[in-house]
Amino acid sequence: MPYVSTVTPATTPALFHRLLDDAAVFPPGLAPVDVAVTEFRRRASGPYADLVGPLLIGAGAVGPLIDVVTGDTGLAAAKDGGAGPAPVDLALVARPGTPLTVLADAVSRVRAEAAASLALTGVELAHSPGWRAALEWGLPVAVEIVGPPESVIGQLDDVARVRADGHPVRTKLRTQSTPDTPLPEPAALGAFLLWCVRHRLPFKLTGGLHHAAPTRATAPDGGTETQHGLLNVLLATELADASVWGTAPTGPGATAAHPSPDAESATVLERVISTLAETDPRDLARRTSELTDDRAAALRRHFTSYGCCGVLDPIGELTALALLAPAASPEHPAETTPEDEDA
Repeated sequence: MPYVSTVTPATTPALFHRLLDDAAVFPPGLAPVDVAVTEFRRRASGPYADLVGPLLIGAGAVGPLIDVVTGDTGLAAAKDGGAGPAPVDLALVARPGTPLTVLADAVSRVRAEAAASLALTGVELAHSPGWRAALEWGLPVAVEIVGPPESVIGQLDDVARVRADGHPVRTKLRTQSTPDTPLPEPAALGAFLLWCVRHRLPFKLTGGLHHAAPTRATAPDGGTETQHGLLNVLLATELADASVWGTAPTGPGATAAHPSPDAESATVLERVISTLAETDPRDLARRTSELTDDRAAALRRHFTSYGCCGVLDPIGELTALALLAPAASPEHPAETTPEDEDA
């Protein structure tokens, strides 16, 4: 592990509960569907079960997924009266450019062919003029913000209006670079976080958050980039919530989780951006460990989860920083692949 902490171990379920959506089948991991399902099931009954959310599967891969789960010998036994495996929590993903019809067909197939073995928890799709058609499926919807910076606020407004009408929607932002899209800088990510908090629009993130603190990694173009840190995002979101909704201390009385700004005139956005740019994992871990359960729950109402193709990577670092208690039967996460492109 890259960090060793002296912070007293304190598992905080309110903060880390189902924070990690399992994107094992997406680049760069590209796990075969059968392997991803096997590993997901193993973790669902292991020491990290409470940390991991649904398995993310691309809408175009629903056929192989159904073949895997319906061909499971344990499931066949369950149909004959045996115990069998529990249904796999599943979220279907249509990445930018995927026709909505492909996602609609995937939802229909799961419901018609594998309802006993797949528990469909939601769908994810890119913002487009027709995205609201997904509301008709009766599922939670995550809407990815795409396109040029000048279109971001309009897309967020659109999703927020649907949320205000009572629909179970949240927004989604990619926190890593792709061949077509640069990694969002702290200023852009900070503005996104603060906007969502102010408008009470829940969000999820995807890609690049494999490390506790900002980390240099290889970019898809062969250069390098500084990927965002998970603890930075957690603390920045909590700071935004506390500042907007009235509980953030300022001045000399600021807590360890909310250090006083260098200048009294620092705006909330400046402080959020500054938090995202911090690089000391031990300090970030110490401040995270001091969040109360109430504050952890408050930030998680905004930051709902993030997609990660190697869920053991952040779990390993959080354990090394004593934010998670060591597992009774610890697993050994593989090295993080820098060119992550999680769902």
